[in-house]
Amino acid sequence: MQYKDYNLEDFLGDEFFVNWVINPDEGSTDFWEGWLKQNPDKLVVVTQAKEVIKSTSYKQNYIPDESVYFDVLENIYKGKKSKLQQAEQKTKYSFYKYAAAIAFILLVGGIWIVNYSNSIEVKEVVASSEFIKKEVPIGKKLSLKMPDGTSIKLNSQSTITYTNQYNQQKREVFLEGEAFFDVTPNPEKPFIIHTGTVTTTVLGTSFNINAYPDKQLIKVAVAEGKVSVENKQSETGTDSYTENVLYPNEMAIYDLGKQKVVKEKVNIEDEISWKDEIIIFRNAKFDAIVDKLEKWYDVKFDIQEGLEIKGEFSGRFDRSSLETVLEGLSFSSNICYKIDEKIVKITNCKNRK
Repeated sequence: MQYKDYNLEDFLGDEFFVNWVINPDEGSTDFWEGWLKQNPDKLVVVTQAKEVIKSTSYKQNYIPDESVYFDVLENIYKGKKSKLQQAEQKTKYSFYKYAAAIAFILLVGGIWIVNYSNSIEVKEVVASSEFIKKEVPIGKKLSLKMPDGTSIKLNSQSTITYTNQYNQQKREVFLEGEAFFDVTPNPEKPFIIHTGTVTTTVLGTSFNINAYPDKQLIKVAVAEGKVSVENKQSETGTDSYTENVLYPNEMAIYDLGKQKVVKEKVNIEDEISWKDEIIIFRNAKFDAIVDKLEKWYDVKFDIQEGLEIKGEFSGRFDRSSLETVLEGLSFSSNICYKIDEKIVKITNCKNRK
């Protein structure tokens, strides 16, 4: 079988591949980096295989019997020490023959770890006797169900505030950051979102708002239905308003500094994919990528002084690790990276062919 036909299990059982991951040398590195350039569609599965191998700190030469096997799975979920973990303290064994079984266990464990890490404690503050505020920390996301049935997905580093009289007389929220709204229809009570000077009003629809306080742009993109977006402007002491009506696959971009608005057609998936844990870059500049990854993974980038990363990058990453995304950037932009806890160091790959 050729490498281009390999799946995850095949890579984990290939001695040449595993040796490269564990003890890379110039020859194997030249081969695999050259092969990946010829087979970019295999980048994700290769990165997954590398993560599994690197996360395996022990080597094992026996096949666990059925009771031990299910004991491992049970204890992964219970967070207890399994028989298999106890056995690793006593012996060291061959990894390759049983890589597929170990990979399965690790991947199940990985799913549990992801789910556990995403079970966040959202900061809920009673700002006064009338308002409730929910703050989502960096690197996390939150789903809310409002009393009227409206669903809200809050992105990393976002805050939503609403009155505890919500839905009694009106439906009104205040947003800082990014959120996706799926609004329950109610013609008698429009759903109103305030983001600075921009007010978005809907009766029942789904749409996305990006309005981080440290950014000059506010973006409103519509997935379904119709949305009215109004911007308050102050001119010579008087207030004036500009209104835009948006339909599916349309977005209004408000430049708060220039007090201008641009309305354009968009690929709505690019704007709302974050809510499904999907990162999409389409002709994105490196600084925009860094900004998104810092919020998504709660990291900071340390870029080598004087390093200019030119060009644009396109890619799609579905529930991917930070390393998977960085591997894609590395091979397309000729940069090297190193993850040191929450710092991502970016340098020039001088020796990469």
